[in-house]
Amino acid sequence: PSEYQAMMKEHKAGEILDPFSMQDKQRDVPKFFVVQIVTMEQERDPSSADYHDKIRETLASEKSIRRYIDQLRKQSFVVVRL
Repeated sequence: PSEYQAMMKEHKAGEILDPFSMQDKQRDVPKFFVVQIVTMEQERDPSSADYHDKIRETLASEKSIRRYIDQLRKQSFVVVRL
């Protein structure tokens, strides 16, 4: 977002910025940030390779949640009486 870019534009990789706040437009409250700039890259369109690790991580997380829910279903005993 442009607000973040404006706050970081004068800084370099490795720097830790002073705390700053921005208004959360959805909840109408201020949000506070402390930012460490790890790397700086030129603006570009992301490729599918950029998302590969995130997709893999998300799928692994969803699979482990699904396993946990299945395990709970096997351990649970429910009787419905009318």
